[in-house]
Amino acid sequence: MKPSCPIDQATDLETLQRDHAIAHQLASSKRPYSPNCLECGVFIPVERQNILGGTDICVDCAGMK
Repeated sequence: MKPSCPIDQATDLETLQRDHAIAHQLASSKRPYSPNCLECGVFIPVERQNILGGTDICVDCAGMK
């Protein structure tokens, strides 16, 4: 196997650093949230809350904006 060229190494490092920064930002952006939509009152599933880092708006109401 040939050693990686410096450009490939730099690209791999940049990708690793970017992915780490994104994961860190998502983890630190979680906030308290309402379990029910502030627009219509429907329950907001925990999965949606986790994906968005907390939200106060359900899928249906978010789609209307």
